[in-house]
Amino acid sequence: MHDRLRELRTELGLTQEVMAAKYGIPPESWKKYELGKTVPGAQVIASLVRGGVEGNWLLTGEGPMLRGGEGSVGDRVLGSVIGARRAIDRAAMLAEEPGFLHGSHPTPTQMETDGQAEVLWLHLYDSVQVSAGNGAIVWDEAPSSALAFRRDWILTELRADPAHLVLVRVRGESMTPLLHDGDVVMLDRSVQSVERDALYVFRLDGAVMLKWLQRVGGGAVRVSSENRDRYPPFEISVEAAAHDGFQVLGLVRWWAHRAA
Repeated sequence: MHDRLRELRTELGLTQEVMAAKYGIPPESWKKYELGKTVPGAQVIASLVRGGVEGNWLLTGEGPMLRGGEGSVGDRVLGSVIGARRAIDRAAMLAEEPGFLHGSHPTPTQMETDGQAEVLWLHLYDSVQVSAGNGAIVWDEAPSSALAFRRDWILTELRADPAHLVLVRVRGESMTPLLHDGDVVMLDRSVQSVERDALYVFRLDGAVMLKWLQRVGGGAVRVSSENRDRYPPFEISVEAAAHDGFQVLGLVRWWAHRAA
């Protein structure tokens, strides 16, 4: 099947990155499909078929590659992936724009398909040192890349406004085993106060940290790590919050890390 996947992409005149974006899979996975190192699963095949690829051709190499007829589905496939290419180009351009922690962050880039925004490209800030240790100073606050998420998943599963979401990397080991160094978290910047016991990214005394925050008596905030043996909890009083510039930067809505 790998040779047919390469043939399909070549016929449409698309890069591996754009094809992967169109069908919601990592670019590295698509590359492995074309090389024959791995075989697409049922969900990927179903997505290709829904996008206008003939299932019989995909599985056997027989018959037409794309479904045709009036209002050719093949044309619509090409049109939608062109939209994906534009989204990737836009995401790359926006990655040059500063302003993440200063309130002027750009909104997520959308990939338009059949008039509906299906995929959102959220900015990933690799250079923002969100510390899961004792805090790290942020020197560079410009986005470095973007990752794609389904818009309906963000709205229904996370119940979040995509316009306020960004991705940042975690540094340090205080949140292990929940979060590891290099993990990615999705931050909802519309939340700028401790509304409930949850994971937050916040600034304190010039450092940006990711910890559990909890409101306690007298208006103080209790700060806790997962690795409490090495990073014991502490409290931020109202006075200390004002003196040390305590500022909630957002609520963690989602995270991911490598299995190994």
